[in-house]
Amino acid sequence: MFVSEYFDASLSAKLTADAVLLPLDDGAMADLLNLLADSDDYTFLAIKSEQSYEVVKAHKKGGLIALDRGQEGTTAVLHPMGACVATVSPLTLAVMKDIVCNYECCQTDCVCEPVTFGSAMLPTPVANKEYVGAVIFNGDLPITIGVNDATSSWITVTQEGRIAKLSGTPTGSSGRVSLAAANCNGKYVTGFDTKFGDS
Repeated sequence: MFVSEYFDASLSAKLTADAVLLPLDDGAMADLLNLLADSDDYTFLAIKSEQSYEVVKAHKKGGLIALDRGQEGTTAVLHPMGACVATVSPLTLAVMKDIVCNYECCQTDCVCEPVTFGSAMLPTPVANKEYVGAVIFNGDLPITIGVNDATSSWITVTQEGRIAKLSGTPTGSSGRVSLAAANCNGKYVTGFDTKFGDS
């Protein structure tokens, strides 16, 4: 069964292009094994660094996490130690893939600048007080930004060009949001914590 709960960590060792087991430290491994509690549970993970991006299907194999490499049109590549590992929704991936593959420039040499993370302005939310934050992406327009996963139900995400505006009234519990962005020849997925101060 597909598990959609948010998870993120970093590779505890390099992941070679032919490796089938996910290298994580003990704490992160325990968390992911806990999420994939049943023997038929699986999730999709994006593994990314400045040099690489790949989507994998992850499932439990004994006390380890086994990977089906190169999912959603990505290729199995070498990922360095410390590369980010985070859950990603297959629905979002399908939408992003459709967006990327249907731009005319994908049929020939694409000359646009691929989307990348730019910056984030994310003040600490305070319970019961209006919140406004933003995540900014770089790259040529048009860029499509979507919510990949949200455990903070009070957050509303709206897009203005390269900017994802986050707004709402915090309810008093911490959470997490993951955004996905795509344009003509690149994609980027990012997650960030929403931590609450004193109300």
